[in-house]
Amino acid sequence: MISSEKKKKRQEIKTLLSSFSKECWREKSQKALTHFLGLLTDLGLEEKNCCLGVFAPLKDELDFLDELEQRFSLAFPRRLSNGGMGFFKCKRSDLVADMGFGVKLLVPSTESLQVEPDVLVVPGLAFSWEGERLGRGKGFYDSYLQKFKGASVGICTSEQMTSQIPVEPHDRRVQHLVTDEGYWKFCSQNK
Repeated sequence: MISSEKKKKRQEIKTLLSSFSKECWREKSQKALTHFLGLLTDLGLEEKNCCLGVFAPLKDELDFLDELEQRFSLAFPRRLSNGGMGFFKCKRSDLVADMGFGVKLLVPSTESLQVEPDVLVVPGLAFSWEGERLGRGKGFYDSYLQKFKGASVGICTSEQMTSQIPVEPHDRRVQHLVTDEGYWKFCSQNK
């Protein structure tokens, strides 16, 4: 029942996002960047000493990596041989195309150094006002968040916010949320 609700919600959000123009994505990305940097400042994280766990955005995701790369060290996800996900320090220009997550994504090369990010930027098709997340259905971020000790930040457009997300026991919440309209900090931890 919940999985069919999730599937329906995913399709609804994907349809909405496909209507955004490139200019709309650029505008929303710039606004979200401002709010993301504000959140990091509020959390007391210094640019030079902070490693961000980020992802190479798909065409229906906010993109402000170029600006982040000028201020922080970045680590990108890659599928591990055990089936899990790890983060590896590299530059955006060093990413390579890979099918390790079941779809073609840009990931770090196998020569990259594995690290534990200080802040994990978490993608999602939708988020609730309590930090619940609707991912793309593979569960990689939920598994990673189970053991992650740093700050987790969901990132999306304001249109991707919803009052309720269908959740299952394995689903993990984010601690903070950033959109093109602002940022929020949640008190609740994963349940």
